[in-house]
Amino acid sequence: MNHIFRKSADKLFRVANVEQGSNAEKLQDLRREMQKRLLERRQTERALREASRLEAQRRSMTWRATT
Repeated sequence: MNHIFRKSADKLFRVANVEQGSNAEKLQDLRREMQKRLLERRQTERALREASRLEAQRRSMTWRATT
């Protein structure tokens, strides 16, 4: 049973095969750009979450200091 799950997971996370034909290079470029955008979006979201967390901590410290 464990082997079945492992095979399924391998299929899910395996790198896609290189396509054949005239549009293969275009498709690879598209995939690279999509991965690049995804990475940039993740980094931006991470920075926003960190900034909002720091802002919340700063406001919390200010509130504690005034009471």
